[in-house]
Amino acid sequence: MKNFLIEEEFLLKNHQLINRLTDEKIKLEPLLHQIILYLITNNDQVVTREELQNKFWNSDIYADEALTKAISKLRAVLNEDSGNPKYIRTYKKVGYQWIGKIMTEEIKDNQPVHPESSIYKLIYDRKFYYTASIILLVLMMLRSMIFPHH
Repeated sequence: MKNFLIEEEFLLKNHQLINRLTDEKIKLEPLLHQIILYLITNNDQVVTREELQNKFWNSDIYADEALTKAISKLRAVLNEDSGNPKYIRTYKKVGYQWIGKIMTEEIKDNQPVHPESSIYKLIYDRKFYYTASIILLVLMMLRSMIFPHH
């Protein structure tokens, strides 16, 4: 099974999109999971609308509208603005291309995850340091109010 680390922000694993900054887990419906995998694995090219429609909707008369809605849902779970794409670039009336930075790692089911593994490295971001600094500042203020210096 392949997992994909997307821009070091999301982890695509087991039909879930995990936001690594908030730990939010979004279960992707099977079709959305298949579409995002298809775009990611074909990221070196523009995937045409017709190709996606034939692959996932078997020439259904509503395939065009369904594809547009599916891409819109993917953008919503990725918190992406279609006007300023970070993951999925639209080529009007042509198709889509995955443009987000991705890393892959093969992980066998039930295999323990090693923290030193490249995809699972702990990434200390500014949010962690800001939160820790604020907590420390509040504790110092409380200490000075409870035990004032004479």
